[in-house]
Amino acid sequence: MPGKNIRPLAGKPLLGWTVEHATQSSRIDRVVVSTDDDAIAAVATTFGAEVMRRPAEFSGDTASSESALLHALDTLRDRESYEPDLVVFMQCTSPLRGRRDLDDAIERYIAEKADSLLSVVPTQKFFWHETENGPASLNYEYTERVWHHELPIYYHETGSFYIMRPALLRETGLRLGGEIVMFPMAVESAVDIDTEEDFLMAEHAMQAWLRRR
Repeated sequence: MPGKNIRPLAGKPLLGWTVEHATQSSRIDRVVVSTDDDAIAAVATTFGAEVMRRPAEFSGDTASSESALLHALDTLRDRESYEPDLVVFMQCTSPLRGRRDLDDAIERYIAEKADSLLSVVPTQKFFWHETENGPASLNYEYTERVWHHELPIYYHETGSFYIMRPALLRETGLRLGGEIVMFPMAVESAVDIDTEEDFLMAEHAMQAWLRRR
């Protein structure tokens, strides 16, 4: 989906929702958007974020998010001698968040003395997977059908946001590690936009979310 990061979603560029959520958080002091795209940079600035110009080697479909995060941290350190207390890495392709999700997640991270945190959605569903012997039930025994509420609770990683210590990111090159904490979110926040169908679902979910505000 070329240009999806600035495509209008419920009347606002997709990126705008995430920048707005970050700037409205009482726990986030500085909002930086890393990009090599002029149009994305313009939207980021319009919604109140700083722009970090990302070099070609940290851009493109094969570049990892961690490489962009490390580039941003290194640039801020080298230019300003600035190192944040923690990094809140937000992905604009998962734009549905509650009003207090970010603040509550940061408070949980601090209270639990975590090294990293990820946003999740709990789920209790009947899962199957393909094996070399054909389909097989994954989280229950299909010959002994159980009630829905008796299924084990699994947690779907939403990608909405991650919180980490800068030192963890520098030491491991990973967004998660050490003492990991999960932050459960509402089921609609699991929308992750990769396809046209995802975008339509996100539009519907965002409209419903706005009506409930």
